[in-house]
Amino acid sequence: TVFTNKILLLADGIPSTRLMDLGVFEFMNFHMEFLYYANTYLETILVRKPSKDFLYLIMDKGQRSHRDLLYFLLKDDKEFDNSVCERNTRNNRQVFKDLVDSYGKALYELDHNWYDRFPSIKFYSDTNFEIVGETFGELGNDAFFPTEKIVKPITMKHPFVVAGSKGYLRNLRTLGFKTFADHIDESYDLIHDWQDRTKAVVEVVRSIIRKGSLKFYNETKSIREHNYNVLCDMQGRQKNILWNNMKKVMEKINEG
Repeated sequence: TVFTNKILLLADGIPSTRLMDLGVFEFMNFHMEFLYYANTYLETILVRKPSKDFLYLIMDKGQRSHRDLLYFLLKDDKEFDNSVCERNTRNNRQVFKDLVDSYGKALYELDHNWYDRFPSIKFYSDTNFEIVGETFGELGNDAFFPTEKIVKPITMKHPFVVAGSKGYLRNLRTLGFKTFADHIDESYDLIHDWQDRTKAVVEVVRSIIRKGSLKFYNETKSIREHNYNVLCDMQGRQKNILWNNMKKVMEKINEG
């Protein structure tokens, strides 16, 4: 893999760019799991009928001040009413129903405590871009901890704005991904103060909506395709083919 020769160090329990592999471990393992359970369905189940501007889903877990601030800034502004902006999604029955309908009950049975780590097909069908509320953002350093949260829009080929740590987009690009600086102002990524950075994200979202969120989606197709392909190449496309073939073999064996 890309990170074969890197050494993972854990210092003071606080992630930083020096601990990139720790975040990428979760990042890549989620994508591997998603490829196995869901990727084969995407072409048939994702039928876009966008009626909302953006998607922003966060868990009500506390200790994520940047995500909470962003949520309230979005909720308190009428300009963002035409969106899917929700928290505490694990108790959202619509999310649960959509995931079961899309991927099958086996997904929930796999891990009912974290079934929402898979993307909701309905929400991606209904929206034109996503605001990703990453795990870290208020620490005041350059912590880079990519998780399933960024895998979702990349896998669903959705454009994204990230509410995360300083330099998150810059670090994401070092992995081979592209971001959307040709279409939006991404200078927010290098703002040091997390509150100012979060407020800058809100202004980027406002700009996208005023210019047209569907326009933003349509104009970023090449970037979205590039990111999806990079993610698949990181895991190895042949692994996905092998897993799916093995799954078919096991299903036939079980059928007798």
